Amino acid sequence: MNRVAKSKRIRVLIYLSILALVAFSIYNLWSTRRSNLKPLKQSSWEAIHSIDKNVDNKGKVQIQNEKSESSNQIEDTEFQKDNEKGSYSGKQKEKDQKPSKPLKSNAKSQGSPASTAHKDQKSESKADDSNKTLNNKLDNSLVPPPILDQDDEDDREGVRKLPVPAQKLPGYPQDIARPDRKKINPLRFRLYSHNVHESLEEFQLEGELPWAQRVHMVSSSINFNSKENTIVMLQEVKDFQLNDILKRLNQYEGAIQDEWEAYGAHSNGEKVKGTNVPILFRKSEWEVKYSYTHSLSEEEKSLKSSSYSKNIRVCLVTFMHIKTGNYINIFNTQLDAKSKESRVISIETIKALYGSLDHDWPTFIIGDLNFEYGAKPYKSLEKLFTNVNTLKSDLTNFGHSKSTLTGFDGDEIANGGTDIDYIWTSKSIKEFESEKECKPKDSLDFKLHGFALIHSKYMGEYMSDHRPLVGDFSIERCN
Repeated sequence: MNRVAKSKRIRVLIYLSILALVAFSIYNLWSTRRSNLKPLKQSSWEAIHSIDKNVDNKGKVQIQNEKSESSNQIEDTEFQKDNEKGSYSGKQKEKDQKPSKPLKSNAKSQGSPASTAHKDQKSESKADDSNKTLNNKLDNSLVPPPILDQDDEDDREGVRKLPVPAQKLPGYPQDIARPDRKKINPLRFRLYSHNVHESLEEFQLEGELPWAQRVHMVSSSINFNSKENTIVMLQEVKDFQLNDILKRLNQYEGAIQDEWEAYGAHSNGEKVKGTNVPILFRKSEWEVKYSYTHSLSEEEKSLKSSSYSKNIRVCLVTFMHIKTGNYINIFNTQLDAKSKESRVISIETIKALYGSLDHDWPTFIIGDLNFEYGAKPYKSLEKLFTNVNTLKSDLTNFGHSKSTLTGFDGDEIANGGTDIDYIWTSKSIKEFESEKECKPKDSLDFKLHGFALIHSKYMGEYMSDHRPLVGDFSIERCN
């Protein structure tokens, strides 16, 4: 027994000795590599924990590493946001390095002072290049991810860059006259826009009333706010909902039968589950000169929102006012709430369609665009159009100042509010009190007279999860 016990102890001691030797070798190797890297730059781990972020008012992000004992350490790194590309460009500042002292050598190998200086310069530049190369490699591990737009969650997933299909208006009439500044007749008109929320019998949101109760509130709001020459844009409307609204609006007209009409719905008899973006108007006031609807392109159908393939995304109508002969173009739209890619493609499609309009009458892009201020599609639209909400003043503004989206329980408002519904229009628009005169190239005087974000909640109940938008405009002759 004693011999067996001694044998076991010897084996244990041998195993422990081997483990200790292996551990010492690993530690020695790690210490050697760490000491080789440290004079050039802090390790990535140490640098990450020494980052000091300072954000100034201009949106610049500065990242400063703690000072290192090494003379060639980078002092600070400044990342400046590129507003157009949404990326960051880095600018690195290095400390001025003192020239290294020349090595002592005997007279035979020393050579002339010029040749010695040239050799020293070469050796220093090589050392600097090697240090910079390694430092740049280490820097790449410390570059922070770009700050994304508020609706750029898809960017984190590496979304595909899909081509925007070329769009042209088929069969657009060529007899629409350009505005003649000497013959313009004055016109005042109103635009009313509202996402009424599609009715799903099998599913209702928290706080949502059945459509049979909401339809009276939605129709009454349209009727009350529809003065002379009003055009109504609705979003997220199923066929049966549109029929219910038209029926009630025509009942309000009394003796005039079927005065209200709508464009932008699915064809009669077409049984689909999708929603519409219809444009409603009184036939005695406006004549439709052209209409066009656009659903999802093949590229958009391949995205996350393929379940929306039956939805009509864009409805364009060119109206002629019967009494004055003036024209206006209206794009009514509801963009995809899920896919950023689809929203970008839809906006580019609308811009392409707008580009095929060859006249100077006012154009509007209206509806639930499902992006907020500052998003990429917003910036893209801003280059060609004016957001009417940004043009309002104390004299032209009425109603709520924030949150076109409310929800049926008011949660959106409680959380600070969200603006995703818009009225965009031509850059030529001015406020009605503006003293700016028409430019020589202007064909007409186009003005905003009022803008309102009105109530969607009455008697404690919401008629929709969005608020209606109302805008009053005028077309007049340039003086």
